Amino acid sequence: MHVNQAINAIKQLNIEIKNIAKQKRQAQENQRQEVINQAINELLNNLLTLPSGQFSMGCDHGVACKDKEIPAHSVFITSFRVMTTEVTFALWDACVISGECKVQPDDEGWSRGDRPVIGISYLDIVEQFIPWLSRVTGNHFRLPSEAEWEYAARAGSASQYSWGNSISCSKARYGNYSGDCGNARKTVPVKSYRANDFGLYDMHGNVWEWTQDCWKDSYNGAPNNGKAWQSGNCTSRVLRGGSWVNNPGYLRSADRNYRPASRRYSDNGFRLVQE
Repeated sequence: MHVNQAINAIKQLNIEIKNIAKQKRQAQENQRQEVINQAINELLNNLLTLPSGQFSMGCDHGVACKDKEIPAHSVFITSFRVMTTEVTFALWDACVISGECKVQPDDEGWSRGDRPVIGISYLDIVEQFIPWLSRVTGNHFRLPSEAEWEYAARAGSASQYSWGNSISCSKARYGNYSGDCGNARKTVPVKSYRANDFGLYDMHGNVWEWTQDCWKDSYNGAPNNGKAWQSGNCTSRVLRGGSWVNNPGYLRSADRNYRPASRRYSDNGFRLVQE
């Protein structure tokens, strides 16, 4: 009788241990899902619809234009929805937690959370992050075209920057290499500076932002309908906006840059468009 009681007690103990383990796993899953949901909700509340409009794309503001920025050309943009900030570590980490994003970028010791995610390539974004985000939200996301990006950055302006032709460290995060804005080798949290007239943050500086477009070294033959340029050097993609590293010239609305689509840098980030 005592043996049977002992066996039953052991069985009951095993059941209780299994139940505790199950509850712990469920609590961890609930916590994981809460982190993911919070990040997604933050994104969905961080979208802004820009109006249709026509603008002059490229360099035509009276400064020495670079060959890659000319000829300036008129482009019509159809209304689109865009993130008001760059994608943050919080949102990228939600994709990692979900198991869909395999790349867990280093924050360089600067902290994660509401800083723009860095150290991700164009291919990481289009092959991992965007498919996950589109699936879990039921909406279709993509990178902006280069034309959409410049239209959003200019926010109706024709000046070098959306606010005018001069820049200061109170306007944007830039100038690490030159020491213009101090020697802190890092980004700043999104929304650290005033938004442009469209309500978009950090279109100038903080991190370079990937776009859809393949690289072309001038605007000869560029589309005038706001669509991405999908011919040329498609192993490299266009980045816009300049970063915490760069001198002011790289932050101009007209400036263009490119990097290999597979490469990851500590001054590259992105924002998304929702279709």
